[in-house]
Amino acid sequence: PGDAFNSSSSFWIGNVSSQSYNNGRFGTYYYWDIQGNLKGTRGFLDLSGGKKRGVKLVFPWR
Repeated sequence: PGDAFNSSSSFWIGNVSSQSYNNGRFGTYYYWDIQGNLKGTRGFLDLSGGKKRGVKLVFPWR
């Protein structure tokens, strides 16, 4: 199937959920379309530390 973000088709994001570890310092974003199908994932690292608002580095997660 491959990653939806690298395909040529476009879609509407219906929801974004996340799962994080180590007090929110790193984890995964899950991108869902409006029909509830998982369209892609992205990893993130929280550069501000902890659960505070701040900069998150997002990258392809395999």
